[in-house]
Amino acid sequence: TCALPISRAAAPGRRLYLARVPLSRLTQFSAWQFYAGGGRWPAGQQNAEPVQSGAGFDVSSGFSVTRVGHRYWLIQAGGGQDIDAYPASAPWGPFDPAAAVLLYRDPAVGLDAAHDYRIMYEARAEPALSTRDTMVISYNVNSAAVTAGCLPMSAFTNTVTQPRFVTVPLAALSGSSSGSGGGARPVAASGPQGYPRIVPRDPSQWFSSW
Repeated sequence: TCALPISRAAAPGRRLYLARVPLSRLTQFSAWQFYAGGGRWPAGQQNAEPVQSGAGFDVSSGFSVTRVGHRYWLIQAGGGQDIDAYPASAPWGPFDPAAAVLLYRDPAVGLDAAHDYRIMYEARAEPALSTRDTMVISYNVNSAAVTAGCLPMSAFTNTVTQPRFVTVPLAALSGSSSGSGGGARPVAASGPQGYPRIVPRDPSQWFSSW
């Protein structure tokens, strides 16, 4: 069995928590307060409550919340090939899974030999790279592929773990009112990616560590 430091994009049961602290005391953890529902902000992380529980909404280990128009959007890798956006009327939610918008679908990601067992995770908005009309989103890719000797693909090439970027038109969010659905088309698309395929050259030498 191989053990690799690869995290899944969407972990079942991973909930969203909210904390606040004066900027001048950011490094003093004792000064932090945690949202506990009903407008309560007690001290102590053990008193925190999920801002959105029991709604079938799981968050990624890395995500962004950004304002577009009159709504806030949680941007994250939705599992598999997709990057999704979930709307809310406040920065902390509740975010509406039924009204999610499919922003991008990476055709190079997939847990099979044809896709090099690649996974997507930690999609985030990049305000410094975005414009008035567009939002740039970065995301990470890794491979669950290992050799028979448990060597990961990163031992042979650095092309798998290089960050990716995609540009999304803000109009797709500011004017959106319907959910993505299973057959929705992504808002953004990309041309052919120049990353070399490794596993298809000799599939019998590679295995999924999952």
